[in-house]
Amino acid sequence: MLNNAAHDTRTTDPGQRVAAGVALEVAARTSAAASGGGEWPAEFDGTPAVFDGFEDPTMTPTLNTKGFVWSPTEASSIVTMDPDPLRVYRNGLTINERPDDLATNWTAKTGGYSMNVLFRAGSAISQQSFNVANPGILGMWLAFDLRVPTNFYHNHDPEGPEYIGNNNKLMRLWTDAYSGSDGGSKVGMSFRRDGDADDGSSYYFCKIFGPGQSGSDKGKVRFITTPQDRGKWMRLVFRVQFESVLEASDGSLEVWRKWEDESEFTKDFNYQNERICTSNSANITGFAAGYLMGASNAHYAEDTEFLIDNFEIAELTK
Repeated sequence: MLNNAAHDTRTTDPGQRVAAGVALEVAARTSAAASGGGEWPAEFDGTPAVFDGFEDPTMTPTLNTKGFVWSPTEASSIVTMDPDPLRVYRNGLTINERPDDLATNWTAKTGGYSMNVLFRAGSAISQQSFNVANPGILGMWLAFDLRVPTNFYHNHDPEGPEYIGNNNKLMRLWTDAYSGSDGGSKVGMSFRRDGDADDGSSYYFCKIFGPGQSGSDKGKVRFITTPQDRGKWMRLVFRVQFESVLEASDGSLEVWRKWEDESEFTKDFNYQNERICTSNSANITGFAAGYLMGASNAHYAEDTEFLIDNFEIAELTK
């Protein structure tokens, strides 16, 4: 599939690609700003702080007021259709690498580039981490477009109990430490194989760790249905709010989703009156780090690639 002519990326010269990508991205964001920002639910009440559409294929956000930094990793890369599939950046290095299968479709949701997160067959780890500058963010909207792999199939883990072995990570945010056991909080989403449909489909659910919270599964909504959702894009939006003062237990986690063929967002989760906080002794007040697409405990039987586009963070205005 060829890109739109406005996003022609046939050149393999890294400098030319970066310059063209930055110009396109600035134009796109200027247009978006005039209409109130990116693609958000009607409830959106944030101030845009970070945006990365990956049109600068060095994983450098084109909007960044929070000292946001992606962590280098071998698992994630920036890809494009050139018009054939091409990896252009990975682990801090500019590259020009074709996949073995030139029929692979790496068409971005918008523009010419997207982030590719690869889960190797039989491997658990493939997360893309990020950090923000001190003092962190007390309340935020976080959103990104996610393309379901064309071969998606959620396996059982034959080595462990079904409840544990089916847990694949989708997103996490944390404060003091990832463990969430130091008095700070960790929140996010995971997805499991749906036992009600033995076809490799999955459901997703919320996780909230913190003082007095075990981090047990919260909620259950179908996430990916096979085979009809394979290759489709969804827009995921999270709104996370710290408690107003320590031990007030008035924090919240809300989640919306919109498939590419839908006109409106659906609110899938709404958890209020939660203990979401930074520990008393922390130097960082607010969320300091996170990741997308963490460990896959239900290992994929084949190499499986998720695409991510239009990553955004907005600070809450109230």
